[in-house]
Amino acid sequence: MKKENISILYDIVKKAVMNFIEKKDEEEFIEKYPEELENKNGLFLLFYDNEENLISFVYNLNPNRPLYMTIKDMAVTGISKCIRISRDIEHKNMKFLIILVSNFKAVKKIEEIDYKKKGICVQYLEKNGALPSQILKVEKNLEGALKKTLNEAGLSNHDYKDENLLYFTFDCSDLILNEE
Repeated sequence: MKKENISILYDIVKKAVMNFIEKKDEEEFIEKYPEELENKNGLFLLFYDNEENLISFVYNLNPNRPLYMTIKDMAVTGISKCIRISRDIEHKNMKFLIILVSNFKAVKKIEEIDYKKKGICVQYLEKNGALPSQILKVEKNLEGALKKTLNEAGLSNHDYKDENLLYFTFDCSDLILNEE
């Protein structure tokens, strides 16, 4: 993604978060966004405190709106989740990481999952959950990564080897904004 488009996405996130915190009316999108931001990409938005500890994250893997709208909605959802977790967070010093999702692939053998390089999505009946490799890479082994993903899906009591579970992997691309 182009550097200037990454910058636009981060600006949208920061404005949405600050408007939510300051209880300001949401601004409507008035400018024309670049075509690249009109795409309907899946993504994760991670929220970090000023010491770079992960507070929370939100994701949308199958958006039905353009990227610039989806990221705004996710920012509001994510900051409200952060406030529920801790009212002591210095919201003005929060940091964000946007992760673009692509190349979903069904998994035939769970042993083939490289959780340090790929995100994992699990589905069981109506429940599903996903985690990007950026969160999973701290796990010591594949079993831990699969159990963490099951927990995200609300399936913590399932055996990760259950043959009725459907697993998918996906690529996770960090959209890094280099602020100087």
